[in-house]
Amino acid sequence: MDNLNFNYNWNKNKETWSPIQIFDDGEQTFLVMSEKVKSTELPVLFIKDEQTGEGVSVRYRYDPETRYYTVDRLFKQATLRYGNKEIIIKRKGSFIKSPNDHISVSI
Repeated sequence: MDNLNFNYNWNKNKETWSPIQIFDDGEQTFLVMSEKVKSTELPVLFIKDEQTGEGVSVRYRYDPETRYYTVDRLFKQATLRYGNKEIIIKRKGSFIKSPNDHISVSI
């Protein structure tokens, strides 16, 4: 429990599919959804690419029993989208590097 980071901001009351809690364990990020959310109204998660500023889809899982989205990485900013609506999620703190990030080197 001591290693969990709860320093995330988002509009908590905007939609029924808004997360009620977001945290990470230093390797994975967890979004806990409300009991009100139905599997038919689950939003899609996009993470902001730090180089292009575009939202990119990443691998995540949703468990209907726990109502957790589990993302196998950390992120600085993400967007949950459902139809034309969206919720921006921001992690407080410094840039987060993932081993899966692309690195360009000019020689």
